[in-house]
Amino acid sequence: WYYYLEDFNYGDQIIVNYKEGYEDTFEYKGFTGDYVFYNEKNDGLNVSKYGFYYDGVGETSFKVELEDYNKSIYVPVTITENPVESFTLKPVKPYEIVENTNRWFDEEGGRWYYESPDFNNGDEITVNYTNGTTDTFIFNNGKFVNNDGVILQNVRGSLFTFDGLGETTFSVELFDYNKSIEVPVKIVAASNTGGGSTGGGGSIGGGGGGGIVPAPTPEEPATTEPTKQPSTKPSAPATTTTKKPSTVKVEKVTKGTKSFKVTWKKKTGVSGYQVQYATDKKFKKNKKTVTIARKNATSKTIKKLKSKKTYYVRVRTYKIVNGKKVYSSWSKVKFVKTK
Repeated sequence: WYYYLEDFNYGDQIIVNYKEGYEDTFEYKGFTGDYVFYNEKNDGLNVSKYGFYYDGVGETSFKVELEDYNKSIYVPVTITENPVESFTLKPVKPYEIVENTNRWFDEEGGRWYYESPDFNNGDEITVNYTNGTTDTFIFNNGKFVNNDGVILQNVRGSLFTFDGLGETTFSVELFDYNKSIEVPVKIVAASNTGGGSTGGGGSIGGGGGGGIVPAPTPEEPATTEPTKQPSTKPSAPATTTTKKPSTVKVEKVTKGTKSFKVTWKKKTGVSGYQVQYATDKKFKKNKKTVTIARKNATSKTIKKLKSKKTYYVRVRTYKIVNGKKVYSSWSKVKFVKTK
Protein backbone atom coordinates (compact mmCIF):
# COMPACT_ATOMS: atom_id res chain seq x y z
CA TRP A 1 0.00 0.00 0.00
CA TYR A 2 1.25 3.45 -0.94
CA TYR A 3 0.32 6.47 1.17
CA TYR A 4 -0.03 9.95 -0.28
CA LEU A 5 0.89 12.80 2.03
CA GLU A 6 -1.44 15.66 2.90
CA ASP A 7 -0.06 19.18 2.92
CA PHE A 8 2.21 20.54 5.63
CA ASN A 9 0.48 22.22 8.58
CA TYR A 10 0.61 25.97 9.01
CA GLY A 11 3.36 26.75 11.50
CA ASP A 12 5.51 23.70 10.68
CA GLN A 13 9.17 24.70 10.85
CA ILE A 14 12.31 23.54 9.08
CA ILE A 15 15.59 24.55 10.74
CA VAL A 16 18.61 24.60 8.43
CA ASN A 17 21.98 24.15 10.18
CA TYR A 18 24.94 25.58 8.26
CA LYS A 19 28.56 24.45 8.51
CA GLU A 20 29.61 27.92 9.66
CA GLY A 21 27.78 27.29 12.93
CA TYR A 22 24.58 29.32 12.47
CA GLU A 23 21.04 28.23 11.65
CA ASP A 24 18.00 29.56 9.83
CA THR A 25 14.33 28.83 10.60
CA PHE A 26 11.77 28.53 7.81
CA GLU A 27 8.04 28.35 8.60
CA TYR A 28 5.24 26.91 6.47
CA LYS A 29 2.86 29.64 5.31
CA GLY A 30 1.00 27.95 2.47
CA PHE A 31 1.24 28.70 -1.23
CA THR A 32 2.07 32.41 -1.17
CA GLY A 33 4.31 32.35 -4.24
CA ASP A 34 6.84 29.93 -5.65
CA TYR A 35 7.63 28.56 -2.18
CA VAL A 36 5.76 27.44 0.92
CA PHE A 37 8.42 27.83 3.65
CA TYR A 38 9.77 31.31 4.47
CA ASN A 39 12.20 32.73 7.01
CA GLU A 40 12.06 36.12 8.79
CA LYS A 41 13.73 37.77 5.80
CA ASN A 42 11.00 36.34 3.56
CA ASP A 43 13.51 34.12 1.80
CA GLY A 44 11.83 31.01 0.36
CA LEU A 45 12.89 27.40 0.86
CA ASN A 46 12.11 24.96 -1.95
CA VAL A 47 10.78 21.79 -0.26
CA SER A 48 9.36 18.55 -1.63
CA LYS A 49 7.88 15.62 0.28
CA TYR A 50 7.19 12.08 -0.90
CA GLY A 51 4.68 9.37 -0.17
CA PHE A 52 5.66 6.03 1.29
CA TYR A 53 4.78 2.33 1.33
CA TYR A 54 3.39 0.73 4.47
CA ASP A 55 1.04 -2.07 5.54
CA GLY A 56 -0.89 -2.25 8.80
CA VAL A 57 -0.54 0.20 11.69
CA GLY A 58 2.58 1.52 13.38
CA GLU A 59 5.44 3.97 12.93
CA THR A 60 7.40 4.68 9.77
CA SER A 61 8.77 7.80 8.04
CA PHE A 62 8.44 9.87 4.89
CA LYS A 63 11.07 11.76 2.94
CA VAL A 64 11.34 15.56 2.84
CA GLU A 65 13.84 17.00 0.39
CA LEU A 66 15.45 20.45 0.52
CA GLU A 67 15.92 20.89 -3.20
CA ASP A 68 17.96 24.11 -2.92
CA TYR A 69 20.61 22.31 -0.86
CA ASN A 70 20.40 18.81 -2.33
CA LYS A 71 19.69 17.47 1.16
CA SER A 72 16.91 15.26 2.47
CA ILE A 73 15.58 14.17 5.86
CA TYR A 74 13.18 11.46 7.01
CA VAL A 75 10.28 12.56 9.19
CA PRO A 76 8.42 10.14 11.54
CA VAL A 77 4.76 9.38 10.81
CA THR A 78 2.36 7.06 12.65
CA ILE A 79 -0.27 4.95 10.88
CA THR A 80 -3.29 4.46 13.13
CA GLU A 81 -6.33 2.23 12.78
CA ASN A 82 -9.17 3.65 10.72
CA PRO A 83 -11.73 4.80 13.36
CA VAL A 84 -14.69 4.58 10.94
CA GLU A 85 -16.31 1.18 10.38
CA SER A 86 -19.01 2.36 7.97
CA PHE A 87 -21.37 5.24 7.22
CA THR A 88 -24.81 5.86 5.73
CA LEU A 89 -26.26 8.75 3.74
CA LYS A 90 -29.91 9.76 4.15
CA PRO A 91 -30.97 12.36 1.53
CA VAL A 92 -33.88 14.71 2.17
CA LYS A 93 -35.17 13.87 -1.32
CA PRO A 94 -34.14 11.35 -3.99
CA TYR A 95 -31.19 12.30 -6.15
CA GLU A 96 -32.08 12.96 -9.78
CA ILE A 97 -30.11 14.18 -12.79
CA VAL A 98 -31.60 15.38 -16.06
CA GLU A 99 -30.43 13.23 -18.97
CA ASN A 100 -27.45 14.50 -20.98
CA THR A 101 -26.56 17.29 -18.52
CA ASN A 102 -23.27 17.54 -16.65
CA ARG A 103 -21.68 14.65 -18.41
CA TRP A 104 -18.63 14.13 -20.63
CA PHE A 105 -17.43 11.47 -23.02
CA ASP A 106 -14.29 9.47 -22.21
CA GLU A 107 -12.78 8.95 -25.64
CA GLU A 108 -10.22 6.48 -24.31
CA GLY A 109 -12.80 4.30 -22.55
CA GLY A 110 -15.63 4.98 -25.01
CA ARG A 111 -18.17 5.78 -22.26
CA TRP A 112 -20.27 8.68 -21.01
CA TYR A 113 -19.64 9.88 -17.45
CA TYR A 114 -22.01 11.94 -15.31
CA GLU A 115 -20.90 14.31 -12.57
CA SER A 116 -22.39 13.32 -9.22
CA PRO A 117 -25.42 15.35 -8.04
CA ASP A 118 -25.13 18.10 -5.47
CA PHE A 119 -25.88 17.38 -1.84
CA ASN A 120 -29.02 19.11 -0.51
CA ASN A 121 -29.31 21.09 2.71
CA GLY A 122 -30.66 18.62 5.26
CA ASP A 123 -28.95 15.51 3.88
CA GLU A 124 -27.63 13.41 6.77
CA ILE A 125 -24.51 11.27 7.08
CA THR A 126 -24.34 8.90 10.05
CA VAL A 127 -20.82 7.73 10.81
CA ASN A 128 -20.39 4.41 12.64
CA TYR A 129 -17.09 4.22 14.53
CA THR A 130 -15.13 1.10 15.39
CA ASN A 131 -15.61 1.75 19.13
CA GLY A 132 -19.38 1.30 18.76
CA THR A 133 -20.38 4.99 18.81
CA THR A 134 -22.12 6.93 16.04
CA ASP A 135 -22.27 10.56 14.98
CA THR A 136 -24.71 12.38 12.70
CA PHE A 137 -23.63 15.18 10.36
CA ILE A 138 -26.16 17.35 8.50
CA PHE A 139 -25.36 19.12 5.24
CA ASN A 140 -25.79 22.89 5.40
CA ASN A 141 -24.24 25.60 3.20
CA GLY A 142 -21.66 23.32 1.64
CA LYS A 143 -20.58 21.41 4.77
CA PHE A 144 -21.60 18.34 6.79
CA VAL A 145 -21.68 19.51 10.44
CA ASN A 146 -22.73 17.74 13.68
CA ASN A 147 -24.45 19.25 16.73
CA ASP A 148 -21.09 20.25 18.25
CA GLY A 149 -20.09 22.21 15.15
CA VAL A 150 -17.54 19.61 14.02
CA ILE A 151 -17.17 19.47 10.23
CA LEU A 152 -16.95 16.14 8.45
CA GLN A 153 -14.05 16.86 6.14
CA ASN A 154 -13.60 15.88 2.48
CA VAL A 155 -16.93 14.25 1.61
CA ARG A 156 -17.22 13.88 -2.14
CA GLY A 157 -19.41 12.29 -4.74
CA SER A 158 -17.67 10.57 -7.64
CA LEU A 159 -18.23 10.30 -11.37
CA PHE A 160 -20.36 7.46 -12.68
CA THR A 161 -21.11 6.04 -16.11
CA PHE A 162 -24.64 5.58 -17.48
CA ASP A 163 -26.51 5.65 -20.82
CA GLY A 164 -30.21 6.33 -21.34
CA LEU A 165 -32.78 6.76 -18.55
CA GLY A 166 -33.25 4.84 -15.33
CA GLU A 167 -31.77 4.14 -11.91
CA THR A 168 -28.13 3.62 -11.02
CA THR A 169 -25.77 4.56 -8.18
CA PHE A 170 -22.82 6.87 -7.57
CA SER A 171 -20.13 6.60 -4.91
CA VAL A 172 -19.94 8.97 -1.95
CA GLU A 173 -16.54 8.87 -0.30
CA LEU A 174 -15.15 9.95 3.06
CA PHE A 175 -11.67 10.66 1.73
CA ASP A 176 -10.16 11.27 5.16
CA TYR A 177 -11.23 7.78 6.29
CA ASN A 178 -10.90 5.84 3.03
CA LYS A 179 -14.56 4.75 3.16
CA SER A 180 -17.21 4.87 0.45
CA ILE A 181 -20.84 3.86 -0.11
CA GLU A 182 -23.10 3.56 -3.16
CA VAL A 183 -26.08 5.96 -3.24
CA PRO A 184 -29.09 5.64 -5.62
CA VAL A 185 -29.55 8.26 -8.35
CA LYS A 186 -32.13 8.40 -11.14
CA ILE A 187 -31.51 9.73 -14.66
CA VAL A 188 -34.75 11.38 -15.83
CA ALA A 189 -35.96 12.87 -19.11
CA ALA A 190 -35.67 16.63 -19.45
CA SER A 191 -39.48 16.99 -19.48
CA ASN A 192 -39.94 14.97 -16.27
CA THR A 193 -38.08 17.20 -13.80
CA GLY A 194 -39.58 18.92 -10.80
CA GLY A 195 -39.85 16.27 -8.11
CA GLY A 196 -36.29 15.49 -7.11
CA SER A 197 -33.05 17.26 -6.48
CA THR A 198 -31.61 19.58 -9.07
CA GLY A 199 -29.70 17.96 -11.91
CA GLY A 200 -26.13 17.60 -10.73
CA GLY A 201 -23.66 20.42 -10.68
CA GLY A 202 -20.55 18.49 -9.77
CA SER A 203 -19.84 16.86 -6.45
CA ILE A 204 -19.72 18.98 -3.33
CA GLY A 205 -17.37 18.26 -0.45
CA GLY A 206 -17.48 19.22 3.20
CA GLY A 207 -14.36 21.28 3.55
CA GLY A 208 -12.92 24.16 5.44
CA GLY A 209 -11.06 24.66 8.67
CA GLY A 210 -8.11 23.03 10.31
CA GLY A 211 -5.77 23.39 7.36
CA ILE A 212 -7.58 20.61 5.50
CA VAL A 213 -7.87 21.20 1.78
CA PRO A 214 -11.60 21.50 0.95
CA ALA A 215 -13.25 19.42 -1.70
CA PRO A 216 -13.07 20.74 -5.26
CA THR A 217 -15.35 23.60 -6.27
CA PRO A 218 -18.32 22.33 -8.38
CA GLU A 219 -17.96 22.85 -12.11
CA GLU A 220 -20.26 25.18 -13.99
CA PRO A 221 -23.35 23.29 -15.19
CA ALA A 222 -23.18 22.06 -18.76
CA THR A 223 -26.05 22.44 -21.17
CA THR A 224 -27.96 19.72 -22.93
CA GLU A 225 -25.95 17.60 -25.34
CA PRO A 226 -27.39 15.29 -28.00
CA THR A 227 -27.53 11.70 -26.78
CA LYS A 228 -25.95 8.90 -28.77
CA GLN A 229 -28.89 6.53 -28.37
CA PRO A 230 -32.68 6.89 -28.27
CA SER A 231 -34.45 7.42 -24.94
CA THR A 232 -35.75 4.34 -23.18
CA LYS A 233 -39.06 6.20 -22.70
CA PRO A 234 -40.59 6.60 -26.21
CA SER A 235 -43.56 8.58 -24.81
CA ALA A 236 -41.32 11.43 -23.56
CA PRO A 237 -41.23 14.44 -25.92
CA ALA A 238 -37.98 15.05 -27.75
CA THR A 239 -35.68 17.63 -26.13
CA THR A 240 -34.15 20.52 -27.99
CA THR A 241 -30.48 19.97 -28.74
CA THR A 242 -27.70 22.36 -29.66
CA LYS A 243 -24.72 21.48 -31.81
CA LYS A 244 -21.59 21.26 -29.74
CA PRO A 245 -18.56 23.36 -30.65
CA SER A 246 -15.61 21.56 -32.19
CA THR A 247 -13.02 19.79 -30.05
CA VAL A 248 -9.75 21.60 -29.48
CA LYS A 249 -6.32 20.03 -30.03
CA VAL A 250 -3.70 20.43 -27.32
CA GLU A 251 -0.38 21.30 -28.96
CA LYS A 252 1.88 20.82 -25.93
CA VAL A 253 2.12 21.00 -22.13
CA THR A 254 5.33 22.58 -20.84
CA LYS A 255 6.56 22.00 -17.30
CA GLY A 256 7.59 24.81 -14.96
CA THR A 257 8.52 25.22 -11.31
CA LYS A 258 5.39 24.08 -9.49
CA SER A 259 3.48 24.98 -12.64
CA PHE A 260 2.78 24.01 -16.23
CA LYS A 261 1.72 25.81 -19.40
CA VAL A 262 -0.79 24.21 -21.75
CA THR A 263 -0.97 25.41 -25.36
CA TRP A 264 -3.70 24.60 -27.86
CA LYS A 265 -4.71 25.46 -31.42
CA LYS A 266 -7.25 28.29 -31.57
CA LYS A 267 -10.76 27.34 -32.71
CA THR A 268 -13.23 29.59 -34.51
CA GLY A 269 -16.84 30.00 -33.50
CA VAL A 270 -16.22 29.53 -29.77
CA SER A 271 -16.65 31.83 -26.77
CA GLY A 272 -13.86 30.46 -24.59
CA TYR A 273 -12.00 27.44 -23.25
CA GLN A 274 -11.78 25.26 -20.15
CA VAL A 275 -8.59 23.63 -18.88
CA GLN A 276 -9.02 20.67 -16.53
CA TYR A 277 -6.18 18.96 -14.67
CA ALA A 278 -5.89 16.21 -12.07
CA THR A 279 -3.32 13.88 -10.52
CA ASP A 280 -4.76 10.76 -12.17
CA LYS A 281 -5.67 10.01 -15.76
CA LYS A 282 -9.31 9.28 -14.87
CA PHE A 283 -9.66 12.80 -13.43
CA LYS A 284 -10.92 11.72 -10.03
CA LYS A 285 -8.08 12.88 -7.76
CA ASN A 286 -7.46 16.57 -7.05
CA LYS A 287 -9.41 17.62 -10.13
CA LYS A 288 -9.54 21.35 -10.90
CA THR A 289 -11.15 23.22 -13.81
CA VAL A 290 -10.15 26.69 -15.03
CA THR A 291 -12.33 28.71 -17.42
CA ILE A 292 -10.71 31.10 -19.92
CA ALA A 293 -13.41 33.48 -21.17
CA ARG A 294 -11.45 34.64 -24.23
CA LYS A 295 -12.20 33.26 -27.69
CA ASN A 296 -8.70 34.08 -28.97
CA ALA A 297 -6.83 32.41 -26.10
CA THR A 298 -4.27 29.77 -27.09
CA SER A 299 -2.56 28.99 -23.79
CA LYS A 300 -2.92 28.99 -20.01
CA THR A 301 -0.33 28.74 -17.24
CA ILE A 302 -1.42 26.88 -14.10
CA LYS A 303 0.53 27.82 -10.97
CA LYS A 304 0.73 26.94 -7.26
CA LEU A 305 1.03 23.21 -7.91
CA LYS A 306 3.11 20.53 -6.20
CA SER A 307 6.72 20.22 -7.25
CA LYS A 308 7.86 17.06 -9.07
CA LYS A 309 4.22 15.94 -9.40
CA THR A 310 2.60 14.43 -12.49
CA TYR A 311 -0.56 16.15 -13.70
CA TYR A 312 -2.96 15.01 -16.44
CA VAL A 313 -4.35 17.82 -18.59
CA ARG A 314 -7.16 18.25 -21.11
CA VAL A 315 -8.94 21.20 -22.75
CA ARG A 316 -12.38 21.80 -24.19
CA THR A 317 -14.14 24.72 -25.92
CA TYR A 318 -17.49 26.28 -25.18
CA LYS A 319 -19.86 28.69 -26.84
CA ILE A 320 -22.69 30.67 -25.32
CA VAL A 321 -26.13 29.91 -26.75
CA ASN A 322 -29.20 31.69 -25.34
CA GLY A 323 -27.19 32.71 -22.30
CA LYS A 324 -25.92 29.19 -21.52
CA LYS A 325 -22.62 27.45 -22.14
CA VAL A 326 -22.50 24.55 -24.59
CA TYR A 327 -19.32 22.49 -24.24
CA SER A 328 -17.31 20.47 -26.73
CA SER A 329 -15.88 17.06 -25.97
CA TRP A 330 -12.60 17.05 -24.09
CA SER A 331 -9.34 16.95 -25.98
CA LYS A 332 -7.00 13.99 -25.77
CA VAL A 333 -5.30 13.83 -22.39
CA LYS A 334 -1.67 14.87 -22.01
CA PHE A 335 0.47 14.70 -18.90
CA VAL A 336 3.37 16.68 -17.46
CA LYS A 337 5.63 16.46 -14.42
CA THR A 338 6.33 19.78 -12.69
CA LYS A 339 9.80 20.91 -11.64
